[in-house]
Amino acid sequence: MRIKSQAVQFCLTFLFVCLSCEPLFCNTYNTNISQEYLLPEDHPFQDKLKSLFTDKKMFSSTKNFKKAGFETMKRDSRNSLMVAKHPSIGNYLFKKHKDYISHHEQLVNYLTRISGARALSDFIGSKNLQHILTPKKWLYLLPKEFSDPITNEKSYILIVEDMDIYSGGKDPKGDVARKYYNIDLNILKELCVVLIHFRGLDSRLHNVPLTRSGKIAFIDTECWEEEEREGFMTYILPFLSKVRKKYVKSVYQELKISPVPYSYSPFDQNFALCTIRLI
Repeated sequence: MRIKSQAVQFCLTFLFVCLSCEPLFCNTYNTNISQEYLLPEDHPFQDKLKSLFTDKKMFSSTKNFKKAGFETMKRDSRNSLMVAKHPSIGNYLFKKHKDYISHHEQLVNYLTRISGARALSDFIGSKNLQHILTPKKWLYLLPKEFSDPITNEKSYILIVEDMDIYSGGKDPKGDVARKYYNIDLNILKELCVVLIHFRGLDSRLHNVPLTRSGKIAFIDTECWEEEEREGFMTYILPFLSKVRKKYVKSVYQELKISPVPYSYSPFDQNFALCTIRLI
C-alpha cells in the first residue's frame, strides 16, 4: 500500500508541475509567445524580412540555406544550429536549427538564448559595467508554410545583433588572442565579474571576442543558467600575459566571497524544468 501511495503522490506532483508550467514551454502544440520576445512590429527590417523566407525547405541543410540567398558561417557539421547573414539586412545575424530538430525544441533553445542575453544586459546595467556588451536577440515568426505539417506548431528563427568584433576568435594566434594578451586591466576585471556571477557562460575566445570599440562581447548566452562550466577563465588564461594571469587570480579571490550571484528568472523556476540544450 505504501508503494502504491507513493506512486499516486508522484503522479499528482508531476501533474501539478506540468499544469503550473508556463504554456510557453509545456504545451507543445499550442505555443503562445509573448510579444516582448518577438522582433518589434515597428522594426525597420520587418518589411524586408517578409520576402526572405519563401522556401519551406531552406532550413533542411546549410546548402539550402545558402541557396535561399544567405551567407552561412562555417560551423561544425555536427552542430544543428546554422548561423547566417543576408546582404539586404545589415548588422544582424540569423540563427536557425536544421529541420530535423523539432519546432518545440528549437523554440525553447531560442528562448534560452534570449533570456540569457537579457539577464546579462540587466546585470551589466545593475553593475554599471562599461566594457561588456551582449547582443539583443529576438524571435521572428516564419510564414505558416514553415509550420509543422503534423502538429501545426509555428516555426521561428532567432535574429541577433551582429557585433563589430575582431575576427579569428578560434585561432590561437588570431586577432582576438593577441588582443587578450595585454588586455586593459579594467576590462579584464569586468570580465571576471561577469564570469563569476554567470558561471555557465561559455568563455572560449570566439564567444567572448573583443569589439573594435575595445569592449568584450558575450555572443553565446545559451548556457547562462548552468552552475559552472569547465572552470573559471579556463579558456582565457592561456592567452593572458603573466601579469594579467596574476591579476585574474587576485580578482577571483576578491570576488568569490561576494554576495550570492545575481539571478534572473524571466520565466520563473518552471523555465528550468523545461529547458533543452542543443549543440
